[in-house]
Amino acid sequence: MADADTLIRQVRKLLTPKTILHVNVPNYNSFHLVWAYKSGIIKELGNLTPTARKLQQNNTFNSKILNEFMNKNGLKVIESGSYFIKLFNHSKMSQLLNEKIINSQLLDGLYKMTEYMPDLGAEIFVNCKLL
Repeated sequence: MADADTLIRQVRKLLTPKTILHVNVPNYNSFHLVWAYKSGIIKELGNLTPTARKLQQNNTFNSKILNEFMNKNGLKVIESGSYFIKLFNHSKMSQLLNEKIINSQLLDGLYKMTEYMPDLGAEIFVNCKLL
């Protein structure tokens, strides 16, 4: 389904007052995308990347836009955050692992780095309830 508003309206029909809906989406303000933007590799933030298009993504979100989207669609955000400070795109991160430049201990550290950079994780999430 290409239209995020239509999708969330359909999901809302399944919710009860006790339901907590968890939504997880890619973050267009991810550290690696902001770094690429500031380095001049990409022209602007918020555009769908070639990888996003390949994965059939139709929308881009940052934390603020995701929260506003949920509120606009009748959901109250009760928790939000991000996961994993990603240094590079997926193929470069895989290459770093395959060539043993980084290991699982360093990856674990990148997951924990959102404590210091809460809006720069590669993925953002919200937990919501009906308004």
